[in-house]
Amino acid sequence: MRWELRPRLFLRTSEFLWQEGHTAHATREEAHAYALRILDDVYAGAMTEELAIPVFRGRKTEREKFAGAEISWSCEGVMRDGRALQMGISHELGQNFARAFGIRFSDRDGQLRHAWQTSRLVSAGSVTNATEVAFVRSAMEPRGRGCPRGCAVAAGS
Repeated sequence: MRWELRPRLFLRTSEFLWQEGHTAHATREEAHAYALRILDDVYAGAMTEELAIPVFRGRKTEREKFAGAEISWSCEGVMRDGRALQMGISHELGQNFARAFGIRFSDRDGQLRHAWQTSRLVSAGSVTNATEVAFVRSAMEPRGRGCPRGCAVAAGS
């Protein structure tokens, strides 16, 4: 259960659907590029191009970012009341979890190195034209990568 100071009706429930993914990379630069590619090509691209929902993208402040992340990038829509709704997020985790859990790989020289990790999550509810619309987006990879992409929509009045 997620508790907040000012919960919003419909947006906060005990059953919260999401899609989450994690990756491991050899370098910080690869992890950074991947985190931004997911944010721009997958999440923001799907929301604006396929669902016609305008979104703002940007870096979360130190106070707003995921506690285990070095950097958190967010994709947010604006609801009818003017408030932002976080619809997708991509985290650069650095080597924090790799060091804590011993996640290592052999580099080209055969040396064991800690991985640079990312994580991502997308979930949203949106209220449009007095119709409540909740959607869950399965966003595995950007276009052209050969992975399936789909969208399941449920609506009620």
